[in-house]
Amino acid sequence: MGLMIIIGATALVGVIIYRVVHQSAVSTERPAATMMQSAVEPSSLSSVARLKVPRLPGEHVIMVSARQDGAFAVMLKDEQGGVRILLWSPEQARIIAELTLTAPSSP
Repeated sequence: MGLMIIIGATALVGVIIYRVVHQSAVSTERPAATMMQSAVEPSSLSSVARLKVPRLPGEHVIMVSARQDGAFAVMLKDEQGGVRILLWSPEQARIIAELTLTAPSSP
């Protein structure tokens, strides 16, 4: 039993070291297209993209989710149950789409 614990602990430490070493190597690599683009255009990391959400009275943010295309989906909900979903592009520092869902009306 003790031998299995030693082998398991050694394997765990080995996996952690492997991932740390290989993660830093992967994160420093950049595709050639990105390198060429950054040589032509100034880096967008030098300025911070800020989202100014045009909230309506009584609205609050209930969720923020990152999308695969780099945009963020921001969900807002008001006091009446209406929901708005905003798609924000940090690269362009602007809202690119908005979907408004109204609360169901009571009879």
